[in-house]
Amino acid sequence: MGSSKGYALLARVDWLMLLAIAFPMQFYAPISLLFSDHSNLFWMQLITSTAEAIFLGGFLIIVGVVVDKIRVTLSPPTILMEGGTCKAIETTLANRGINVAQYFIRRMHVIKGDLTLGAHVRGILKPYIVISGGMLVGLRRGDQRAISILCHELAHISHHDRLLPMYMGLAVIEGIGTTYKVVIGILAAELGSTSVWLTVTLLAVYKIVILSLQVSMISKYREFYADARASKICSQNNAYLELLSHSEGRELHRFSFFHPSLAKRITELEGGFPIVKKAWFWRVFLTLHVIVSWTIWVEMNVLSDELPFEAYYAQASIFVALACLGITFFRGLLLRAGAKKSDEFSSPKRISIPVSVWRYIFLLIGFTFVVVTSEMAGGEGGSMWISIGGAVVYAIFVATKPKH
Repeated sequence: MGSSKGYALLARVDWLMLLAIAFPMQFYAPISLLFSDHSNLFWMQLITSTAEAIFLGGFLIIVGVVVDKIRVTLSPPTILMEGGTCKAIETTLANRGINVAQYFIRRMHVIKGDLTLGAHVRGILKPYIVISGGMLVGLRRGDQRAISILCHELAHISHHDRLLPMYMGLAVIEGIGTTYKVVIGILAAELGSTSVWLTVTLLAVYKIVILSLQVSMISKYREFYADARASKICSQNNAYLELLSHSEGRELHRFSFFHPSLAKRITELEGGFPIVKKAWFWRVFLTLHVIVSWTIWVEMNVLSDELPFEAYYAQASIFVALACLGITFFRGLLLRAGAKKSDEFSSPKRISIPVSVWRYIFLLIGFTFVVVTSEMAGGEGGSMWISIGGAVVYAIFVATKPKH
């Protein structure tokens, strides 16, 4: 049971690596300036990189919230669990030695008409667990299967897995943005229309395939992390294994894009989750990332005396991917380091800053980001970006106004 916190640490380190790969310039640019002849520009670049990351992060949060709202609207209605029921469940978990903060239990919702044994997580900024009516009965009776499922969902929240819809949005934006840059570059070079559309099509296909595989593997890894932590916390691997084996019999044997098959989850549980310890996916993905970025960087150096932005982006991607690749070889150390911490689902730390303040911070950073980006674009394209980007920022600012 003591090593379960180690899996939580690995799960969070994975998110850090994903953010570094997604924003290579924001991570690499300040560091590269610090060790160059232009170290006096370090703080300016750090502020710029932070502003860009916050703006993009804010945009992705809004996308995630909208997607989650649509999902909630299409899902069966739920009701907030009553105080007496919450207290009974807290007592049951405490008797089993499972420490869960009241914050999570008292935010749980129930689908009364559903008598199966199931649960899932909703919400982006303030995630909460939705359980079925059958799950509620199981928790009150102290059913080990229900407790295992609850620990699995709590692990998802603790590992910040609700970031996944936002990362999917980032992948889509990255694909569209890269394609747009290539189109502009090809048109500027005055190449034939056939060459333009062939290049754009190939790039779009490449992005879709690579990003789809990446999102699929990341989503499956999150399930393995949640299984690993839940099975350790419950300290009854046989009960957790029985739960998965029983569910496997009802599983439709078809390809799942976001979830690993129950057979695969059972295999990993029986073997001690080697897939998350060795992280072959990360090593292969990051190695390919280094090779592709290195190829682009070399070609840019050969074809042009004056390096374009894409060459610096490729250079940043190389260094960031190499740093992340180095981290993957110390996963065993991270696992042992996390195991030294006491394992409990504590309530999240909250920063008491009014929503109105956050809105004006977003407005200021958003307009700054739009203006700086438009200056870099220059010409008519820059003016168009100011108009569109400014309108989007202001629309978000107005839409997020609290209702009194």
